[in-house]
Amino acid sequence: MAVFIQSVVIVLIGLRAPFGGIVAAIAMMMLVGISLAFLSYALALKLTSEWLFAPVLNGIALPLMLLSGILLPLTYAPGWLQAIGNANPLRYAVDAMRGLFAGEYGSHAVLTGLGVVPGLMIASALVGTRIFAKYNA
Repeated sequence: MAVFIQSVVIVLIGLRAPFGGIVAAIAMMMLVGISLAFLSYALALKLTSEWLFAPVLNGIALPLMLLSGILLPLTYAPGWLQAIGNANPLRYAVDAMRGLFAGEYGSHAVLTGLGVVPGLMIASALVGTRIFAKYNA
């Protein structure tokens, strides 16, 4: 819900993009948020101490964010950093959302993102539910 509210605020502030692109990007952000929620719960259950959760999560989230190209497209990065970024599923979500905001619905970036993001959510759901079931058995 927080991701949805943040998305609406950004749109209301003055995002200039096609309506269909905005709706599709918000839907994609919701799927990414659900995926990260599954993985966060799995991480929390796996850690031995509640005090470890925040540092470990920040140690994972910051590199994922930087390697997604959300702050600066990875096309400006050196080749080795681009190669590492290609392994980050969030990169494909960011590239797809940029394409959606530009109205490029059939572009390679959008189609790739539409394949990667649901796959990420399914994989995250499987991991999260498996770990949750293991700890509640």
